[in-house]
Amino acid sequence: MSNEQAELRHHARVMLWDRDVGDELFRLAADRAFQGTSIPDNQRMDAFKRFYEAWREGVSTVGAPLFTDAALFSALPGPDNVPRQVLMLVDFAGFPLDQAAEIMGIDRSVAEKALSIGRTQNRLDPAMGCKALIIEDEFLIAEELSALAKQAGIAEVYLARTVEQAILLAQEHLPDIIFADFRLKDGETGVDAIEPLRELSGAPVGFVTAYPHSVLKHSVIPPDFLIQKPFRPEAVTAIIGHWLVEKEMD
Repeated sequence: MSNEQAELRHHARVMLWDRDVGDELFRLAADRAFQGTSIPDNQRMDAFKRFYEAWREGVSTVGAPLFTDAALFSALPGPDNVPRQVLMLVDFAGFPLDQAAEIMGIDRSVAEKALSIGRTQNRLDPAMGCKALIIEDEFLIAEELSALAKQAGIAEVYLARTVEQAILLAQEHLPDIIFADFRLKDGETGVDAIEPLRELSGAPVGFVTAYPHSVLKHSVIPPDFLIQKPFRPEAVTAIIGHWLVEKEMD
């Protein structure tokens, strides 16, 4: 699996808030976009553009025979919320606005307005009382993530240095979103925390890592989202709003 392929699969999971449904979107859109050929490395923007074109076409299919991939594709959500798509392409995925507009097939001016709307819609109201748990053994990184979470509208942030501390905090506070360093000290990893924390809180669990492609391709238990170190502040605030604003709307 190429780096681009792993990232597209992750992007599909994040955009649909579900690993299984996201994997179906990735499979169907990638088959249509790349027709069974491998997605080459170092062609990230082109891979995303072709993926989005296939996504738009696939969900627009009308009259597909039942129980076919075409029928399944047409039943999936489309990339219709342009402000959210542009926001996540720019702030989370890190594309320049011009490239995000090209990926979406829209004019730059439309993308610029959509990005502004998306950022406004993505802000949490602190009155929602959302809680975040951060598992990080480096103090400065934990403090920076905590500050960004509060900036995004998180009301309460809890910090843990170990998996054991994280599980105890999750039991007590039931966080709405969890950030876990992929490589902790004493041989622990974020993978050790994912399943028990999901069972306790039902919250999305994301990895913070300097090795994103390795994690996306080889992690036995995939995260709900991934933040690359050194992280961009806008990526952290974007993913918080993406998960929790939509949750509140539901």
